[in-house]
Amino acid sequence: MIKFFRKIRQSLLSENKFSKYLLYAFGEIILVVIGILIALQINNWNEDSKARVREQIYLESILGDLKNNLIEIHDDIKSNKKVIKSCDSLLLLANKGTYLAVSDEHMEELVMALGNYSKIQLEQGTISEILSAGSLQILKNKDIRGHVVDWERNFIEVTELETFARQYQEKYLTLLDKFLPFYKFQYVDVRYTNEVREVYFNHLELLNTVGSIRFVASTLNMVYTNKISEIENFIDLVEKELPQ
Repeated sequence: MIKFFRKIRQSLLSENKFSKYLLYAFGEIILVVIGILIALQINNWNEDSKARVREQIYLESILGDLKNNLIEIHDDIKSNKKVIKSCDSLLLLANKGTYLAVSDEHMEELVMALGNYSKIQLEQGTISEILSAGSLQILKNKDIRGHVVDWERNFIEVTELETFARQYQEKYLTLLDKFLPFYKFQYVDVRYTNEVREVYFNHLELLNTVGSIRFVASTLNMVYTNKISEIENFIDLVEKELPQ
């Protein structure tokens, strides 16, 4: 093809047809430009195609993380409900003064339930990868990009409340260790003697800590519930971008 155009060019010059040569040369330039534009367009199409494939991979991975996070949060809500229930039972026993009539087994269940605190273990590896790799613009949907950018910031409140929960529950366990003779339990048959119960249910700081644990657990569950709605909305956006 190159030899063909070269022969035409040489023929026009030998025949002294300069004006036609200029027209031909201009046409040749146009063809070259068109070829370059086509090549660039094909390259852009290929790059866009690769980006769309990467986007689908990211979205599928984000969707899996979000669904696992929902399971995690639901489990933590259940755990907090058990803590709240135990707190209510202990405070009611203290208020009514009926703690001596409760079985040792039930006392053990109520007292030790407060030693557990919730901390959601979020799966956010895909979101972290997108942000650290500077790949945010691969996600075409601006609402999804917004969720990705705001992900960690949206869970700051959760992290702070979980820290409070841990601090109160650590304080609770410290008070148990300090004021209740648990070290003797392995040597006696009856763990929650009347003496132990009197100390527990008349210890103001301990009971106040129980109340604080209940308050934080209840607040956490309200926040968790709100996060479930946010994650479900995020999931809905992602699913709409994936092929059905």
